[in-house]
Amino acid sequence: MGSILNLPVCMRRRVVKGLVGAVICLAVSAAGAQAQDAPVRTFTASAGMILNPIKAEAVADFEEVLGKVKEALNKSEDPKHRELAAGWKVFKAQEAGPGGSVFYVMIMDPAIQGGEYAVGQILSGAFPTEVQVLYKKFSEAYAGGQNLLNLDLVNDFGQ
Repeated sequence: MGSILNLPVCMRRRVVKGLVGAVICLAVSAAGAQAQDAPVRTFTASAGMILNPIKAEAVADFEEVLGKVKEALNKSEDPKHRELAAGWKVFKAQEAGPGGSVFYVMIMDPAIQGGEYAVGQILSGAFPTEVQVLYKKFSEAYAGGQNLLNLDLVNDFGQ
């Protein structure tokens, strides 16, 4: 199975632009929802995506927490955490979202089936004394609801 990263740059841009359009539609429909990690953040498909509309003024906090998630996954002795990290990419949309929000698109390709992608759980294992402060920054950064999508590959143009 291929990855979006194997596509030529011009095709990746087209894919990301299409995804941003989908993100905007989903975010508008979820604008009133609060962003909270569910007790479980797993994927059942071979690839997944999480759409994150973030308040413009909270971008630095959100990116700080993402850095801590990366650190937690990479320093973990749990081999499953290293698998999660290997396929987890985060993109920031150049286009503004509703109300001036900033879209972050997390692509999990491959998604580790049964792997736990819940930020709070990942942070609590590596940063038990900081997790409450970090998770508060993370959850308060949201401009709308977080959307998790399980993706089935329909066609791999590179194959």
